[in-house]
Amino acid sequence: MEFEIRDPLSNQQHQVFTTSITLTFLPDKYVMAEVDISASKWRLVEVGRVVLFTHGKFKDRLATIVEIIDHKRALVDGPSKNPDLVVDRHATALGNVILTPIVIEKLPRAAGRGAVAKAWEKAEVEQKWDQSAWAKRRALREKRRGCQILNGSRS
Repeated sequence: MEFEIRDPLSNQQHQVFTTSITLTFLPDKYVMAEVDISASKWRLVEVGRVVLFTHGKFKDRLATIVEIIDHKRALVDGPSKNPDLVVDRHATALGNVILTPIVIEKLPRAAGRGAVAKAWEKAEVEQKWDQSAWAKRRALREKRRGCQILNGSRS
């Protein structure tokens, strides 16, 4: 049995979860059931999830979720080797970020700046991001925009 949700904007189907039920019939009308539920593969808002800022002061910078405040806000921190790409620890609206597929595993909730920086380095977040197709496409798009502005043409 599969449960699906249809996205009204893109008209795409998303599998929410799958359930398989095994029923075993025993004498005397007893029924035993084994239920196996597997979660979806969607990107979840979770502690350790790396996010990309889409606009605002930290546009195009990476940070990680350190604590979930409520259903619309999270505490983020973005240590980086490059001082120009550092994201200060602050609360941000989840509408200002995009969830990436990168997760820092086993990051404790409300971890301090030092612990986040060590986990960031250990997980090699910036290297994974630079090697991702998503980051390469964004860099190529920015390069094209720069060429169009220099040529004086806009499209």
